[in-house]
Formats: sequence, C-alpha cells, structure tokens
Amino acid sequence: MERPIYGFNEGDGPLQLNVLPGRTEMPDGICGWLMVTAQRTPDTDWYIPQLYDFAGGLGATAMAWF
Repeated sequence: MERPIYGFNEGDGPLQLNVLPGRTEMPDGICGWLMVTAQRTPDTDWYIPQLYDFAGGLGATAMAWF
C-alpha cells in the first residue's frame, strides 16, 4: 500500500491552513529526480509539525502535505 501524500483534518472554526511538508525522507519515485545534495534533505523544515500543532485547539481546518 502506498503512503498517503497528505492528511486532512476538518475543523469547526473559520481558520484554514495548508501546511508545507516537514518530511525527512523522500517518497519512492521522487528521489531519482533530485540532485544528490537534495536527496539528503539538507533544507528540510524539521519543526513544521510542532509549529502548527496549535491549529487543532483553534478548531482550524488543516491540510498537511507529507
């Protein structure tokens, strides 16, 4: 089974977020398109999940890319 590319959480408030990926590995099929330096994910946004962790408490609708 393939891993999903995004997650969706429908909230009940007016705030909507589209969160950039905070992944630390590349999905199969994408890694071969990248230069070797990009394959090592040196510029990954490591703390994206923690940065947007507050959204659920506000009733936000959020879509997060993996």
